[in-house]
Amino acid sequence: MIICCGEALIDMVPVVSVDEQASFAPLVGGAIFNTAIGLGRLGAKVGMMSDPAASAYCAFAEDSAKDTVIVLDPNIRTSFITNEQAYRDGLQRIINVADIIKVSDEDLDWLVGEAEDEASQVAALRGETQAIIVVTKGADGATAHLASGEQVHQGVPKVVVVDTVGAGDTFNSGLLAKLLELGVLTKSELSKITSDQMQQALAFGAQVAGVNVTRQGANPPWLSEL
Repeated sequence: MIICCGEALIDMVPVVSVDEQASFAPLVGGAIFNTAIGLGRLGAKVGMMSDPAASAYCAFAEDSAKDTVIVLDPNIRTSFITNEQAYRDGLQRIINVADIIKVSDEDLDWLVGEAEDEASQVAALRGETQAIIVVTKGADGATAHLASGEQVHQGVPKVVVVDTVGAGDTFNSGLLAKLLELGVLTKSELSKITSDQMQQALAFGAQVAGVNVTRQGANPPWLSEL
């Protein structure tokens, strides 16, 4: 089972009403909630945990890291951070035990600062760990940086974009669902993952995210739609 830890909330999405007035539609969302829904629709066995958040998630990750794959998507929203040092300290606790860290290019800039190239930023984020770092770059696709130093890149499908809400979360769903299907979402197997297996996972993540962005709000595809 994949356990998703994070928030559920309401996204107020700008729309044009039937009488052509600008308005907002309340759509269920939240990054981790979106990921959990996406995984469920793709057929994965999934659960969700949501408590007094930050300290509980840190402790849960640290307690589980010995024999459980830890996947982190910080999904940073700087406007909501009231104590940057405390936020960074808590995030670092999970980074230290994470096996996969998925970040947007904007997340990466905020976490480690801009550098000469992406590989340097990834090395700074990884530190002394062996984590796989997946960097998503919107229309420029996604790149997985394996612990060996090998890079695997995946482009995105060309679609008519309606709404990008939940795109990264749905990408996570596809990535994890494919890793699960390939049988590599365990500590031992993930350490031996091949570039071909990672390519398949990135491609599936891009495929399902490509469907999500053709619809309004976070609305991941069901497996039967693919």
